[in-house]
Amino acid sequence: MTVPVVALIAGAVFALIAVVGGNFTVQVLNVPPIPKSGRIGSGAVGALFICYSMLATFVPTVPGGPSAEIPSNASRTPGRDDVIHVDEPAVTSPDGIRLAEITALSQNNPPQVDDRIRILFSLQNVGREPVTLNSIFIGARNPMDNNVDFGHENYDTILVPDHVVQIENSIIVTENGIWKFWPCYTIGRTYCPDEWRAFQVLVKR
Repeated sequence: MTVPVVALIAGAVFALIAVVGGNFTVQVLNVPPIPKSGRIGSGAVGALFICYSMLATFVPTVPGGPSAEIPSNASRTPGRDDVIHVDEPAVTSPDGIRLAEITALSQNNPPQVDDRIRILFSLQNVGREPVTLNSIFIGARNPMDNNVDFGHENYDTILVPDHVVQIENSIIVTENGIWKFWPCYTIGRTYCPDEWRAFQVLVKR
């Protein structure tokens, strides 16, 4: 017997006490006469039990709650991108710029030709002085090793100490084979370390 059913039975008993005032027997339960004040309290308790039973029975569990289970096909849900690469350990460049939380996502895993790949990462100034990043972009090489860098934006971004900038950009992969990606920035004529935290993605036809 489930908890909602037990609560419904208890609520019905308390409601019956409130209505008839006791002096009845339900199977092995012998209820003596109840004064008026007790009947009022019994009615309130019964109403609470009944309400709980109704809510527990008809209100669905909220997805994502502490006890919610993630379905095994969650990554295949239509409209949700698959994570195809994650690089969590942070690394700091000689410029005092910390790179963290690199994530790549695609509508298929592995990605297919003409899929869009989204890349997200963050940059933080861990030095003691403000730093001006003239541009932030994502280095990219297609399977023929051609330069297909993308996402040039955030021009002249001033990062004060401890400040973090979040980056997200995407590219449509038009060739099958091994693609290479890495986050990058420029400070004046200085580029981030060559192929900084680069990773490869196999794109299938």
